[in-house]
Amino acid sequence: MVGVSTFVLLTAGWVHAADRYWVGGSGDWFDPANWSATAGGPGGAGVPAAGQNVYLTPSDAVDRTVSYAGPLEAAPKFSFTGLENTGGGSITLRVSGGQFSTNLLTIGGHGPAAVVQTGGSMSGDVYMGGASDAAPGSGEVLYDLQDGTLTVPAP
Repeated sequence: MVGVSTFVLLTAGWVHAADRYWVGGSGDWFDPANWSATAGGPGGAGVPAAGQNVYLTPSDAVDRTVSYAGPLEAAPKFSFTGLENTGGGSITLRVSGGQFSTNLLTIGGHGPAAVVQTGGSMSGDVYMGGASDAAPGSGEVLYDLQDGTLTVPAP
């Protein structure tokens, strides 16, 4: 009698969601044409989804505002969201409604950036790369909470 053994190897691979890079001028977060799968690449890659790293990091002299008025239901939680402009312009994320959730939000660090929140809710760790609340375009960073809620984890 011949014994036959069958081995099944199951591997649980870690899957990294594709990154998304803002490549549009000023515009709406939910316009797929503003997003690329690569830095400086062509737009049209689609709106960021849960688990993705999101980069609003242009490197030119153009001032941009990205408008986010997201869904009222639970929005996808991004892994990382970074904002800065290293080319002399500025980048502003304007949150006016809905929910925005990220594990880590970095504002500035190597260039001017701002978050202006006029409504909705934001949650996640926030890292401010600059030292003051000077206006975007001056090389500084700003989080301007005018309305809505900002929830950060306890240290």
